[in-house]
Amino acid sequence: TYLGTPIIPKDPNPVIIGKKSHYTLNDMVNLTCTSPLSLPPAQLSATINGTPIGGDDHSTDNRFQHRIYYQKYENNLSSSSINIQFSTKYLTHRLPFECHSTITHRHNRSTEVNLWTRHKNPQHLHHNSDEHNDADLNIFYTDDKPIDEDNQTPEDSSEPTISGLKVSYGASDVVNVSCVSSRYKPMPELKWFINKQEVDPKYLTREKPIYYGDGYSQTTLRLHYSLQTAIKPSKTSKSNKIVVNLKCVESLTQVLTTGKETLNIPSAVEPISDNTVGAGCEAI
Repeated sequence: TYLGTPIIPKDPNPVIIGKKSHYTLNDMVNLTCTSPLSLPPAQLSATINGTPIGGDDHSTDNRFQHRIYYQKYENNLSSSSINIQFSTKYLTHRLPFECHSTITHRHNRSTEVNLWTRHKNPQHLHHNSDEHNDADLNIFYTDDKPIDEDNQTPEDSSEPTISGLKVSYGASDVVNVSCVSSRYKPMPELKWFINKQEVDPKYLTREKPIYYGDGYSQTTLRLHYSLQTAIKPSKTSKSNKIVVNLKCVESLTQVLTTGKETLNIPSAVEPISDNTVGAGCEAI
């Protein structure tokens, strides 16, 4: 995923090469659509007679073979190409071929909070320890900007929002919190990190997205994770605090430009045999 400064072509439309003026029934159609140079490279998709080519298994017609590849040039600029091949036996009538080019830019935004304790001996917080003090087992939530759940407006937020935090947790408690993405188009992708490590999907639950009439949407990713799993004495600070860092990251995709090229593939005709005699002519 490219997160740097994008370079956009003046003309975003792709170019299609390989078209013939006519086809016979024993021919192969071989078309290549190539995007102009850009950074990041364009994403290409194609349709034949409205049927998507090169998409997921549910939208791709197996009659059409396709291959997507990239070519890199100077200044890190790249072009994208999609090659389509199929037998002319499917050319029973003229088929419209469309190639779509999309250049997107991705960037991340995040929100994080810390759960911490002032414990003089971090070993006491391990679940294998028999010796403990109830007061020492409390891990308190602290943050420079405490979350006011009564006044949250995630749909207007410029970053993801963490909700469901308690004031304090015991070391054996399970943290059950939600990360709500900002309202964006297309839908943001969410990830949870604990102490800079991405959380295993088995500790995550993805809620049903919310769709708005303007094409924007929101998604929520719940985290349910035992603090005992997150507490590691080797990660403690010099102040004898145990800090468990919870971080939610949303990845946003911005469409910078789109392009399209269309052509009509002529229908295939029967090949003319060498023994065929034209109408009104006699064989000598």
